[in-house]
Amino acid sequence: MSILPASCDTITIDEEFRAHCPPLTETERQMLRQDIERSGLLSPLIVWNHEEKTILVDGHNRYEILQELERLDELQTTELVFGTRENALNWIINNQLGRGRRNLSPDAAALLRGKLYTAQRIPVKERLAALKTLNPSGRATDPSGHSVHMASDPEIAKGIAEQSGVSSRTVRRDAKFAEAVEKLGITKEVMAGTENRTRKEIIQAASPEPKPLPTLMRERPLEDILSQRWEPFIKDIPFNKHRDVYHWITRKLNQPRW
Repeated sequence: MSILPASCDTITIDEEFRAHCPPLTETERQMLRQDIERSGLLSPLIVWNHEEKTILVDGHNRYEILQELERLDELQTTELVFGTRENALNWIINNQLGRGRRNLSPDAAALLRGKLYTAQRIPVKERLAALKTLNPSGRATDPSGHSVHMASDPEIAKGIAEQSGVSSRTVRRDAKFAEAVEKLGITKEVMAGTENRTRKEIIQAASPEPKPLPTLMRERPLEDILSQRWEPFIKDIPFNKHRDVYHWITRKLNQPRW
């Protein structure tokens, strides 16, 4: 890993990566601007060279301020290798959670924890399906023959919980919230703190309660029901059992019809 000068023309802004980096408050932005005006860029931006692009991974606020100050000639970058977009996004999430940033709202933190939990669960399931070779001890092995430990969902939740200072139950609940945010496409709003709905309301909006099934109600006298189409079925039933038959018929009539 090395610090390299970079041209502003080579930097690519990935909107998904940017959405997972919460914007600064006005006070924080002014303080950062003053620091850059006074001392320049003290730490390089983190970039990822992928598919012939230099993608900005961390430092979006500093990059914007350098643009405003017309001091992009001071731009420096540190390149990290991630391999896949998922790995890069996981790094961003871990970086945001690890900073303990004051401008990271509770909802934004919950969203990042939930995404991290979901992202770590999926590879485990895929590897379990792919790694079918067992070593003599009965444990799964990778193609090179080395034993591989497959973390369970509770272990993953516990690890994220300990890292974030919350409970495992909270992490699993955060995963439902993150899934709802993703489904509604409001990641940017949640990270920016402009989404006014509560987490519960967002989850409900993503998975609304199903509408009740249509029913065909029948309110007809006992004699009417027993004397027409049902008569062939009850003619041999004793009269004192007609009431039971009536209840059975009405229950059938009130069942959903498709």
